[in-house]
Amino acid sequence: MVHNRPPTLRVKGHFRIAWPAGHVYTGQGRARLAGYLMPKLDTVEFHPIYRYSIPNRRKIRLQERQSKFTYRNLALMARNLAAAVAALHRQGYVIGDLNSNNVLANDAGQIALIDTDSFQVRDSGSQKIYHCRVGRPEYTPPELQGIAFSGVERTENHDLFSLSVMIYQLLFQGRHPFDGTYDASRGGRELPQPGDKIGKGYFVHSDQSIYKPDPRSILIWNSLPVILKWAFGDSLAQEKRTSAQAWSTIIGQSINYMQRCQRNESHYCFKAKGCVWCRYQLDTSIDPFPAQRRPGAGPSSVRPGCARARHGRRGNGATERSFGGGISAKPTVAAVRRQHRRWFCTAVWRRCCGSGAPRQSAPGRCWGTWQSATVRGRIRR
Repeated sequence: MVHNRPPTLRVKGHFRIAWPAGHVYTGQGRARLAGYLMPKLDTVEFHPIYRYSIPNRRKIRLQERQSKFTYRNLALMARNLAAAVAALHRQGYVIGDLNSNNVLANDAGQIALIDTDSFQVRDSGSQKIYHCRVGRPEYTPPELQGIAFSGVERTENHDLFSLSVMIYQLLFQGRHPFDGTYDASRGGRELPQPGDKIGKGYFVHSDQSIYKPDPRSILIWNSLPVILKWAFGDSLAQEKRTSAQAWSTIIGQSINYMQRCQRNESHYCFKAKGCVWCRYQLDTSIDPFPAQRRPGAGPSSVRPGCARARHGRRGNGATERSFGGGISAKPTVAAVRRQHRRWFCTAVWRRCCGSGAPRQSAPGRCWGTWQSATVRGRIRR
């Protein structure tokens, strides 16, 4: 590991991966290997990543630091985590025990992988494999559930399942993708342990699952770009999983498409049709990303129907669009952006052209008309 390091251990002045830096010997002439050197991470700045994904722990953390934190920071963490995993895979390493305790993060969205001494390593000379002997059931792929890790050769595909679970937890406020409410009408026996649910493939947004997602998870799921839903579906409901590099690219492109709420400057969403976090606050009375309001903007709330166009009915009765429903091919990022723009323009056209605004010849022309104050005032945001 000392002689085969990933190329980008340091990013913007900090260690992205806590990698062995050198050997320590004892005795005259380096007679005996005593250990190895590791970089020291700043544990005041970096904390386990679950302290950011879970709202209650994040609130305590940010109150201590007086830091501004948004959903965009969580998306940055997910992108940076995927990029770090991709760098390790390019060097032939398999993490094995990738979980929320082995990844540290800071307020800016930077991450650091630790516990590298448990990685699965293949000796480049003898080709001997040093296995990863540990793992947590809630991050273990279904094909490895109930198997002793000591003699199992892990693969990159196994890491991709763990990575997808962690990305889901970052984007869904700490919830596990296999944690839902049992629905007896869908058949099957209720399973109490997360590992059992993973082994059966009960991803909550899959049509085959006997568990229904939490209403708050439905709200966030319906706000995601289609390409992100496809990535989750491939990685959590199938064995041909999205690669770490693809995750990094998809999330990075989606971040560029994020919109900031007009009422709360700490609310960032993937879509412009209503703020998902204002709706989240309306349904739960909890603001996951509080901030000072802009002058004259009023309280952080949504008018009835603000987010209704994309998030189902009002209140907690949100309806879900299951993964893969009605989609025949995986779209590119550019295609998803064009589709979002068409949705936006069609909504503007339908809302404006029947209420006294100048009629447009096609929905697409409303994109330019949206810039005018006359039409903007007629649209309920």
